[in-house]
Order: sequence, then structure tokens, then C-alpha cells
Amino acid sequence: MVFNFFLFGKKDDLVQRHSLKKVPLFASLSDVDLNYISKRVRLVVLSKGDIVYRQGDTPEAFYIILSGRCRVFIHTSKNEERNLAYLGKGDYFGEVSLLTEKSHAANVEVKNDAMILKISKKDFFSLIHDIPALSLQISRRLGVRIKKLYEPDSFQANTKIVSLLSLPYKEIKTNFAYNFAASLKTETKKKVLLVDLSHTTKAHQLESNKKADSVSLKELSEKTYNELQGCIAGHEAGFHLITCTSEEDDVDIKKIATLLTELLIDYHYLLVNLPEELTEITSTILEQSDSVYILSDFKRESVKKCQMIVDTMRSRFNLSPSEMRIILNEIYDANSKISIAQVEHIVGWKVFFILPGIQNHKEENDPMYDAIVEQTTAYGKAVRYLARELGGVLVGLVLGSGAAFGLAHIGVLKVLEEENIPIDIVSGSSIGAVFGALWAAGYNASDLEKIALSFRHKRNLYQLVNIFDLSVPYLGFFKGNQVKRFLSKLVGKKEFKDLRLPLRIVATDLITSEDVVFKEGKLIDAIRASISIPGVFRPMRFQERHLIDGGVTNPLPVNLLTEEGAHKIIAVNVLPSTENVVEMQMGYREKQAEYQEALKKEFFLKKIFYRITQMIEKRYTGNIFNALMNTVQYLEAAVSSMQQSEADIIIHPFVCDSHWAQFYSPQKFIDCGEEKTKEAIDEIKRIIEE
Repeated sequence: MVFNFFLFGKKDDLVQRHSLKKVPLFASLSDVDLNYISKRVRLVVLSKGDIVYRQGDTPEAFYIILSGRCRVFIHTSKNEERNLAYLGKGDYFGEVSLLTEKSHAANVEVKNDAMILKISKKDFFSLIHDIPALSLQISRRLGVRIKKLYEPDSFQANTKIVSLLSLPYKEIKTNFAYNFAASLKTETKKKVLLVDLSHTTKAHQLESNKKADSVSLKELSEKTYNELQGCIAGHEAGFHLITCTSEEDDVDIKKIATLLTELLIDYHYLLVNLPEELTEITSTILEQSDSVYILSDFKRESVKKCQMIVDTMRSRFNLSPSEMRIILNEIYDANSKISIAQVEHIVGWKVFFILPGIQNHKEENDPMYDAIVEQTTAYGKAVRYLARELGGVLVGLVLGSGAAFGLAHIGVLKVLEEENIPIDIVSGSSIGAVFGALWAAGYNASDLEKIALSFRHKRNLYQLVNIFDLSVPYLGFFKGNQVKRFLSKLVGKKEFKDLRLPLRIVATDLITSEDVVFKEGKLIDAIRASISIPGVFRPMRFQERHLIDGGVTNPLPVNLLTEEGAHKIIAVNVLPSTENVVEMQMGYREKQAEYQEALKKEFFLKKIFYRITQMIEKRYTGNIFNALMNTVQYLEAAVSSMQQSEADIIIHPFVCDSHWAQFYSPQKFIDCGEEKTKEAIDEIKRIIEE
């Protein structure tokens, strides 16, 4: 059913409530431009199954997805549905019909609850007229999108042109290019073509099922589309490739750009391995690219060159952070490295990924071998991750805060392991950070369950807090040294780079209320910061900051994974909702009533003992720990309910007869997490296979 109120979206102060700077399309625009745009957008909220517009409808607006996912599909001549694309956070649609003045060529359906920005037809044309940078952003992809929508029978869905630039060594970049193409083919099962313009001989050292000679760019520009097929070689890893030599004299640059676009008729992904120099042909290809990967290393001179490239590309092509990614290659001695923070400060751009280095290039250690055969190696895992992110199949898992309620995370992990659900990246807050870190460090769900079950004996809880850990009250009741010591025994001296999969842990800056996201350094420091419950544990001093529990501002850190490029996100929210709290109260009263009724038949001493127990409970229920924890969790629950709307799958384990401090009753929480995940497993599999 069409969402009838869609056209009457509510005007909103989007600059403050939903930062337009975080929308990839607007990321490189000035504050003046963003303010101008904010006055011309409407925010609409849609539910799963709603239709934004139908095939054949008259275009009325331009749309940008803030959260949620949409499916683009057409009805064929046989009245069958054919999917063209799945769109997620940051994607936009509707511009093709507006600019071509044609009816919509496809249907757009909301796949899960979504928030979408809508810009009316009149305002859309005003924006592209008044903001040239925005017009450039949209026009860069327009040609491919028109072909996809109006020639769907001869066009692949979700097609992308991806360019690779490298500063240090040509061979390192070429190795990465071949690895990337192989992994992209393996992980997405899509057709991949690598166009190697790097002018290296590496390509000829790799075996191909179908040999093809290198061609010059001039020869390439003079070939017809059919003649071009003879230049394509089939690699044994499943992808195809074209290798070109460096001559650029008398090259028809427009013809090269046209050929690249035409190649997308046969291929889902076109990887272009570019030479280091920003020539006219390089610039033309970059302008046509959907994504650009810049490979650098940690040396200061390389980073300075990277800065020049980034500045040039930002000014010429207006690329957003989601379109231009910096990959740092760890190939040098630690003494010659500068930190990631220093790199980002110099370049003025966020580092997207750290690629493990390959120390030598002998046959047995060749990165091509690592990526295709030995995906258990650090290099193979890294390339696989990047391929899955680009391919839109990256699966993220969010483990939320919730004290003892968070024991349910173990049950969730148990089912995900049993069902072989691929998890590529994890984010965690507070108790979610603890289990996320242990799982990423190599502990499986059974290991975590054994650790949790050890707390059935309350004396074991003294490993976490006891009288010797008491702190000066104005800092917090406990120092947190005991819990840090306990966790240190489990994670040792592990750092984030030692984990089996990427992990993001969030804490909160006590003074500024900003999220502090840990993704490098010592694992124990990140965990300790994220579990610093206000008033219970001392804030943790870290780099001149005072850090408290991550759940205070970000109890369900879905945003950390969307920023990392995860397209499919499973979020585990263990915090009781308002309805859950009411249910807990009703359950408690019913249980008390049943016990009092049964007590009528008991001996009078037992009745007296019960009354004394009730008096004590009533007197001390309002203790400071309950006051602190319940207050924090009520606020966190409200925030989590909003954050979970950005996830694809929500798992909400809730145990009626439970309390935030019941670490000594782990089994009921674990069982609940397991049960709720089993209920959602079919939907999880469907989303992953989609």
C-alpha cells in the first residue's frame, strides 16, 4: 500500500537534529550551503512495506535515505519483479526522472522502517542551480543510472566504477588491485573487471585462463565495444582484466570514459588501477568513479603526498568521505611510522582502513596467494573485509549496554555461531563492549558462557568489586581496578590490531558528552572506559580526558557501523523498554501475591521471617546503586529505542523476572538471548542473502 502521508513530510531543523554534514552527498559542502539546503528539505518517516513511488508515476521529488533500506525494482513484461538495487543510509534516488522529465522507470519499496529526506521538484532544481558542487556530485553518476533504469535488460544491478591510486610503490598497489578484484569476485559472486593502467609488469606474471596482450590507451580509445572483448583476459581467480601501457598521446579521452561506462553493461564492478600521476586521462576516469581508494603508508613524506592528492581531488571532484577512502599500508619499520591521528591531522581526511603489510614478495608469501587461498592471514582478512564493504555485503553486529541484562549477548552469539552467520565487524557499549571484545579476541560463545556461569557462586563476584576496591566517594564508589584486573586476565595485552575481526568500542567524554570511539591501542583500556558506570566506577583518565560509560550517550552504537560501511546490521538491545518495566512490576506483584497466599499455610516463624525480609527490602530498595543504575538505564532505553531504527534486524531479549545486578543468575539471560535470536534467524538469513 502506498504511504498516503508521504507527500506531507514535516519540516525540520535538520542541521541540528539530523546533521546534513553526515549525508555523503552533502559532506563536502560549506555550512552556508547546508543551511540553504536545510530550509528546503522535509523529513518523512516510513514503515516497512511502504512504497515511495511506483513505476510510471510522475516525478515529484528527490529523496535521500537517512536510515533504513529501500529496494528498487521493476515489473517486467511478464509482470514479474526484477530487483535493480538495494539502497541504504546515504543513498539517494529520484533524480533521474526529474532531470530526464520522464515517468519513474522503477518502483521503490521501503524494506525496513526508514527516515528519508524529501526535496520537492522545485527546490531540487533550485539547489542544483545555486550549488554547483552539488550539481557536480549528482551529474557524476547520472549517465550510469539512466542506463540502469531505462535499459535494465542489458544492465547489471548495483554497478560501480572504483579507482585505485597509490603513492609509495606501484607493485604494492598492483598486488592490492589483483587481491581486491579476486576477493570482490569471491565475496559478491558478481562479475568483476580489472582495468590495469599502472604500467607495471606484475600483471603478466599472473596466470590467466585466457591470454590477452597489453594495449596502449590510444589503441583502447580507438576500439569499438565488440573489439574491446578481445583485450579482456580471464584470470583463474574468476575476475577478468585488461592491461594497458603508458602511451597517452592522441588519446580520445571522452571515448575512454564512454568505454568504461559501456563495460558496466557486462560487469557489476569495474576496478581501475591508475598510474600515480594525475593526468588528464586519470582525472577523467576519477570523475566517472563511484569510489576512489588512495593507498599510502605511514611515512611522513608519503602522507604529505597523500594530502596533496586529497586536496586536489576534493577541489576538483567534490568527493565525499564515502567516495574517497584512504588505506594505510603497514609496510615499514615501526620507528618510521606516525600515528593514525597524525595522518588524519596532516591529510585532513579520515583514514578508512589499515592494510597489514607484506614484508617480501616471494611466491609463497605473495599477497595474491594470501587473499585468495589463505584468507586466515591478516592480509587476506583485510582484503576480504574491504571487498565485502564495497560489495554491500558487510554484516555488522551491535551489542548494546545493559549491565546484567547484557548476559543475553552470549545467547545471541551462540546462535549466530551455530548458524554460521558471517559477522564482519562488531561495535559494543558498556557490557556489550565486554562481550564484543572477548568474542573478537577469539573466545567463542561457549567460552563466554563458562565465564558467565562461574558467577553463579556470588563469591566469584568479588573478583569484580570488593571492599579493597572502594574509592573516594566523590570519584565513584569503586576504583574499577578489580574488574580491570579480571578482564586483563582474559584479554592480556591484546591490542585492536590483534583481534580476529574489526571492533569499535564507545565511551563518553564526561566534560563534553562526546562519543570517544576506540579502534586502536590496548583493548583493556577501551573496555575499562566503556564500563565506567557513573557514580559506580571512577571515570577513566585517557589522553587528558575523563571517560565514563559509553551507554550514557550511545547505548546501542549502530552509527559506528554505518560509518564503517556496514550495509546489513544486527543490533542487540537488551535494555528493558517502558512496557517491559511495567511488565516486570506486574510480574513481581503477581509473584508476591502468590507467595503470600501460599504462606498462609506455613508455620508462623516463616511468616515472621517473610515480613522482616519485606521490611528490609522496602527500606533499601531505594539505595544509591538502584537509584543510579535505574536512572541511567531508563534514559539509555529511550535512546536505544531511537537508535535501533537504523539497524536491519533488532533482537530484544527480555527476562521478566530479572534485575540489572543479577550477574549471579546468568542462565536465564543467556537462554533468553538464544531464544530471541532463533526467532529472528530466518529474517537474518534472508537479509544476508538479499
